[in-house]
Amino acid sequence: MTRAMRLKKAFSRKWRFGVRRELLVYNIVNMYLPRDFIALLTGIGSGVAEYIEESYSNPLNAFDITIFNSGLEPVAFLEITGIDSDKYNAKELGLCIGSWKIFKTEKFNVEDNVWYVHVVSDRISLRFIKHHNLVKHAKFPCRLPGRPGYYYCCDQSKWSSAKDFLRWLSTRRVVR
Repeated sequence: MTRAMRLKKAFSRKWRFGVRRELLVYNIVNMYLPRDFIALLTGIGSGVAEYIEESYSNPLNAFDITIFNSGLEPVAFLEITGIDSDKYNAKELGLCIGSWKIFKTEKFNVEDNVWYVHVVSDRISLRFIKHHNLVKHAKFPCRLPGRPGYYYCCDQSKWSSAKDFLRWLSTRRVVR
């Protein structure tokens, strides 16, 4: 069993919560996108609560949401993550992103265009962080109780709002 398969199996009970987070972010982002931009669920399995027997091969199918300009050229990629409640000590660890999500960004060399979105479901909190800011400010490796793998954890003060992401997006034209 590959590492990816082990992670998928470990998180399979939580998929329905992940789908809810993806759809929440998808709808909120689409509501507030600057004129001439559109967000689409493009990642393999994004918006679907079942296992998809497929592996990603490019940024379009690797990230949950892709933002396109009016010429349907990709300008940003969003990777959605989160927790059902803030029971784990977020004050101590910060908000955490699985290391496999960071490695995926670097594999496709799209670091300048990836934002991670962290959703805390029980209080509908959305926080955004650009890839470079996460890597610069995060503690790594971190382990979370009861969770497989390693995480990049970053103090909440380093994260941004949806408004900051949309401001950044309005300056973008095309992924280079």
